[in-house]
This record gives sequence, C-alpha cells and structure tokens, in this order.
Amino acid sequence: SNINRLLFCSIIVVIITIMYQLLIPSSVGLSECPQMYVYNGNIYTGIESIEEEKEVGMLEKIIYPWFGVDYLSKLKYAKALVIDDGIILRTIYKKKEMKKYTEWIKSNCRNDEEENDINSSESTVIINANEKLVLPGFIDSHIHSLKGGRTLLSVQLHDCLTRYELYSKLKQHIQKIPEGTWVLGGNWNNEFWSNTDLPDRFLIDDISPNNPVFICKSDGHQCLANSLALEIANITRDSPEIVGGTIVRNDDGEPTGILKDNAMGLVTSILPPESDRELDTNLEVAMDFLAEYGITSFHEMIDDTFSDSFEVFKVFQRARNNNKLKQRVYFAASLSDPKRVRDFLQKNPQYKDDKFLRLTNLKGFLDGSLGSATAKMFKPYKNTKNNTGLFLTDLDDIYNYIVEAHEYGLQVSVHSIGDRANHEIINTMERVANAYDGDIKEKRMRIEHCQHIRPDDQKRLSKYGIIASSQPAHLLDDGLYFDKYLTADIKDISYPFRSILSYDDTSLAFGSDWYVADPNPFLAIFASVTRKLRNGNIFVPNERISIEQAVRAYTYNAAFAEFMEHKKGKLLTSFLADLVIVDKNIFELNKLTEVINTNVLMTIVDGIIRYKSSNFKY
Repeated sequence: SNINRLLFCSIIVVIITIMYQLLIPSSVGLSECPQMYVYNGNIYTGIESIEEEKEVGMLEKIIYPWFGVDYLSKLKYAKALVIDDGIILRTIYKKKEMKKYTEWIKSNCRNDEEENDINSSESTVIINANEKLVLPGFIDSHIHSLKGGRTLLSVQLHDCLTRYELYSKLKQHIQKIPEGTWVLGGNWNNEFWSNTDLPDRFLIDDISPNNPVFICKSDGHQCLANSLALEIANITRDSPEIVGGTIVRNDDGEPTGILKDNAMGLVTSILPPESDRELDTNLEVAMDFLAEYGITSFHEMIDDTFSDSFEVFKVFQRARNNNKLKQRVYFAASLSDPKRVRDFLQKNPQYKDDKFLRLTNLKGFLDGSLGSATAKMFKPYKNTKNNTGLFLTDLDDIYNYIVEAHEYGLQVSVHSIGDRANHEIINTMERVANAYDGDIKEKRMRIEHCQHIRPDDQKRLSKYGIIASSQPAHLLDDGLYFDKYLTADIKDISYPFRSILSYDDTSLAFGSDWYVADPNPFLAIFASVTRKLRNGNIFVPNERISIEQAVRAYTYNAAFAEFMEHKKGKLLTSFLADLVIVDKNIFELNKLTEVINTNVLMTIVDGIIRYKSSNFKY
C-alpha cells in the first residue's frame, strides 16, 4: 500500500541520515591555524536560500524537506566562523561541530589576541562572542569621510539649541587657533533653535575679525560666511546671482553671509588647500570613528567642497598603498569626469576590483535639500514667492554623462531629493534605458537620497532596476520641520521605504550621509523601523519597515549597490570576513525603540580587529 511504501522510504531516509552523521570526519579539516576563530556566537548569516551556503550537503538539502523541516531557518543563525586570509573559510551551524573546531584550535594554535598576525600559521585570534549577536559588517552606502574627519577636528555646533550657544562655542574655538586660520565645519541647524531664523554674518563678525569663517548647516547645502570670508571671496552686494545657487541678501541688498548650494563654491574655490598630512589625518580620524559604529565598508561620495575627484582619491590611494585603510572604500568620482576615470582605470586597472579600494562609480547633483528649501519640488515651498527649489545641473548634461559613463562600464549615482527632481531624474534614466532598448537593470543606476517620490515613480524604480540609496536618519530632522516647508500630501510620499520594498526588483540601500548626519547605523535602523521623532510624533507610520529589512538595507543591499553582493553583506562560507559584534539581539527586542541603544562591542574587517569596546571581554 501507499502507507507501507511511505513507511519504508522513511526508514531508509532515517538510516541514511544516521549513517551520514556517523561518517562525518572527526578531524576539522585544517592543516594549519586559521587567522581568526569566532565562536559561541549568535551569528546572523543573512542567508536567503540554501544554495547560497556552500557547506550545505546534498543529503541535507534532500532529507530535511522530506520531513517538512524548514532547513533554511536552521541556516539563519550560525555558531562559529573560521576565518583565514580575510575570508570566511567555514560557517559552522551545529553546536557539536563548533565544539570540535574549538577543541582543535585551542589545542593546536596560540591565541594571538593582540597581534592580528594574518601571516602566522601557528597562532589564531580566538574570540568568544559570549552568545552575543554577530552581524555582517555595516556598509554605509553614502558618506563623506574626509569632511567628516575634518569636522571632528573642528568646531562642533550641531547640538547648539540657540543662536547664543553657536556664538559662544564659536568664540571659544577661535580663541584657541592662530589668527588667519580658516574656521570650517560647524554642522549647525537653526531648525533646533527657538528662533529658527537663519544666522547672519553680523552675529559672528565681532568674534572673528582676524579669522575667516565658513561654517555650514548640517544639511550641507548652505553655509554661513563672516564678513572677512566674504571679502576674501570678493562677494559684495554687486555680485551676480549664481546658477543653481543663492547669495542670500537682506532688505538693503547686502549679502547676509548665507550662501546656498552652487553659491557656496564662491568660497570653497578660494579655500587654502589642505596639506597631504592634514588630509591623511582627516581620513584616519574618520576611519577610527566609523569603526566604533561597526562600519566595515563605505561608499565615499564626492563633495562639492573638493573640485577635483582625483585629488581626493589620492588620499585613499596613499592609505591603501601604506595598508592604512581600515574600511573597504567604494569611491565615487564626479559625474562630469567619465573620460578621466576611464583613462585612469586603463592605467590603474587594480582599482576596478581591489579588495579595499575601488573606483567605478560617478556621482552627480540634481537638486539641493529640504532644510535649505532648494530640493526641487512640484509645488512651491510654504511662505515663499513660488520657490520650488533648484536644479543644480542641466538634465541633458546628466543624460550625456550617464550614457558616457555606461559606455566605459561605470556606475552612476545622482543626488536627488525633491519629488520633481526624482521624477525628472527617473525620466532621464528612462531615456537612457530606451537608448539601450530597455535593458538597463544590470547598470544598477542609483538615486542618492530619493526622499520624496511619487507612487508612479516608485514603480519605475522597479522597472529599470534603479537603486534607492537613502539615509533614514535624515527623516528624524526633516520630520520635525516638515510642515514648515511642505504640504501634507508631500509628507505621504516622504522616505517611502515600505512602499519601495513592496515592488519586485527594487533595492533599497541605507547609509548615513555623514558628516551631514550621525553615522550610527542603529540610529538609521531606529529611524526606519519606528520613524519616531524627538517630539514623540511618528512620521508617516505606514512606511515603517522591519528590523531585518533595515539590517539588510545596511548590509546586503548596500553590497548590491556596489556590485559586491557575492562577497559582502552576509556571513557565509567564502564571503569576506567583515563582521560586527553587538551587545543586544536587535531581532528580539521587547520594544523597537530600544534598538537605538545598541552598542558595538567589536568591529572586524578582513579578519582584523578594528575596534573593541573596553566593556567586551572575549
């Protein structure tokens, strides 16, 4: 009968399973000590299909489904990682197997806790994760590390809650530096002040008569210059307006000191160049800071502060040549430089696939920002005379740059925030797709920020495989003053993470936009899963996503956004050994709001410890 046949087959399967377990070799299959061994962990692998894990045998793929067991769920968390030469040599899922490896390594290998000697065949860095959650290393898909490092070394104004506090902190800083030294950085945000009017040069002139000041708002799209800086840049009441920018003037026509978007270039173009030593220090400080947050890779986006992509890239080259890069860097040059990047890569092909520094991305700007009222919108900003924001670059120019970039095998990322800007850049990318007969998904074009986007345009992201590269932490600020600038209908299409993920073939990659925002990934995860503002309000609650979706956006999806999803973003056999150990299991929190209090215990890049909390004993 059918029942007897089923019983007979079941008995055979059980026998095969027992034999398979008995035949597992008692040795661990290691001929020498690995570089690192992480064990006793709650290791989140990020796996999505059984076929991804090379360590899964054919019998396991057949036997478990036979009994209706969801074997994929058993691979979601691993027990240990064997790491060698910066690669995960083996992901260990079974406690029995972990015990076997642990005994062998502790018996045969010297525990090299501090040296991180990847060339030693007799020592291993042994890390007892103490059942803590281990995640794939975070990949920040949008960052400005050099400016971030410089900001850390300059005056800190982001936490100022009044104009007087800005004045006081700036005064203290200027008193400590030599006359003639430029004061840069700042990261002030007038939206946090009781009087939200923009500051002007008259506020700070009396404390900075001998130091030019150019301190920027936290959104990076407007800066405050004192009178001395304006004088050096030759900005007067007679200065003409700048295409794609604004010289803010008072009722008498005099510049107030506030310069927006392209107008900022009037000052940045005359700043004294930083020395190689200063730039190297900026990067070193930035990398150490990012390691504390579990960031193992980042996408460096060219910033208007620097006019030449390749001068910036040289900083990363020096660090790479001296083995000083502490994170993996995916560098984006200026969108207007496709030919220079092509020529550079022909002479330096290693930067196409170097494991620590790659240059195959180009970044351009289409509009400004919400906080500066320069993000390009369909409808005018509130309380303005038909101001709908700015286009910073001509759309035909962007089209030509994208086509040229694709001819050279380069990826393209375009800064676009407003709903009109996102509509137009997708139109432009659609135009590019038509030039390729619609076959464009493999190009993985990216929209950086992608903050306000209509439903029909969200669908087109999916159609053309356009990656939405977004920074959730921005919504925590934007949500506070949103109603000051835009209407309620725009709020419904703001940071639409859940809607974007509802479409097939749409990828959502997360980053921070540091120096502009806090680089802490757990702040971004908090923002995307709770959307809770500091005043207690929930900003567009129907666009909340799960913690697992947020983690994926900060790991695997960010790797996909740089064509590295086969090597990064998961903790599977043969993947790069980039991981982070944290102090709480964020997938099992009683309250989602607790995720913001998660702390990094250890950051590992390429199998090397790059950060360790003093509270973590391993």
